[in-house]
Amino acid sequence: MKLVSLISAGLLTSWSILAYSFYTIPGKGRGGMMRPCVKNYWSSRIDRVQIEAAQAGVPWNARHTIQLWCGSILLAGFLFLVTRNGWLFLISGVLTGALPGMLIQMKYRQQRIELLECLVVALRQIIARIPDQGGLIKAIESTLQCGTDPKMDPMLREMVQEIGLGISVPEALVHWKQRIGMRKFDKMAGTLLQAHSKGWSPAAMQSLNKALQAMEADLQAIRLVRQKSRQYKRQLYFMVLTAWSFPFILSLLRVGDANIYRDSPAGRLLVFAYAAGSLVTIAKGGECLSLNADEL
Repeated sequence: MKLVSLISAGLLTSWSILAYSFYTIPGKGRGGMMRPCVKNYWSSRIDRVQIEAAQAGVPWNARHTIQLWCGSILLAGFLFLVTRNGWLFLISGVLTGALPGMLIQMKYRQQRIELLECLVVALRQIIARIPDQGGLIKAIESTLQCGTDPKMDPMLREMVQEIGLGISVPEALVHWKQRIGMRKFDKMAGTLLQAHSKGWSPAAMQSLNKALQAMEADLQAIRLVRQKSRQYKRQLYFMVLTAWSFPFILSLLRVGDANIYRDSPAGRLLVFAYAAGSLVTIAKGGECLSLNADEL
């Protein structure tokens, strides 16, 4: 009992010292060199999270990371007050390391799918206007005048501006393809390029429509996969909750006034194992059941 209390107090003190060192300006005197080292460590952690978010194209700043870290520490403190289990402070360490990256990847997958949906809608509008406008750029300009999704509007305007600066249509299509960064758009970009070289003939327009129908079919398949994934995730969460019913039921079995999961070292360690296993199961299970955004 004393050992667990000492571990809990030590972990809580360590978190307090790290938080103080992070927000304190490095000073002179004894221990002055330790403060910038600790502060630089946490600053580098924040920078790595922001770099990961920037590479994924997800809006993220240091405030989001600090809020998640503080939330995980407060959650661990609350669980400690409820259960008196010092091992649960280790869970906050796992959350501070993994939670920002998990949320960034979730947001990244969501953004990619939303971009694909907006892209299909914009392409349908552009291709429908090409015969009347007589070319791709005129069709894009007409689509912009009628209004497009905020995600597609900057890309289309940038393409029109590049053409206005003298860049050829094939080069502008290549730049557009690079900005989109989707494998499913690569074939469509190649079809657009071929149609442009053939003067937007009826055969070329038919090929464009077929390529667009293929993208629409892929998008419909993705929606079905996401729907099934949500069902499997709900089953996963239900299984985790069911597993937690085992220690809850056994905790009702008391030896005198003691609770085996709250008042014994083995019980505390088992609850920690349950909590850690639940986090790993939810994280890895969600990752396996989620759509791979890089395959789009």
